[in-house]
Amino acid sequence: MLPVSWTPSTVLTSEEEAIILTFRRHTLLLKDLPADVVLADAAYDSDRLRKLVADKGAMAVIPNNPSRAKKHDLDRTLYKERHLIEGCLAKLKQFRRVATRYEKTARSCAAVVTLAAIVLLVAVTVHTA
Repeated sequence: MLPVSWTPSTVLTSEEEAIILTFRRHTLLLKDLPADVVLADAAYDSDRLRKLVADKGAMAVIPNNPSRAKKHDLDRTLYKERHLIEGCLAKLKQFRRVATRYEKTARSCAAVVTLAAIVLLVAVTVHTA
């Protein structure tokens, strides 16, 4: 879990809280992350996120939400590359400790994910050699 400080000033519904908290997480994730392209699925299609990505000088490759009035162009070639990331995450989640997020600190979590990635890399290297 990312360290997010958030104090609501008004009473919000849980859906509104989720939207605000999600946007603040995106802001934290993208703040110091160098990127030329940001890939996401249609659930993350929002003008605020697209503006945040554009302000970083990156290109947002996000399919349009079906209910969106103003449609944005989508680079389908780049979007197809998402399966590489999704596949890697699926393999990492086969490790119970990664999938259940037992770790309490970001440092511990990063260490567990790194170890799982090393195990996957060694397994792929052994099988292809």
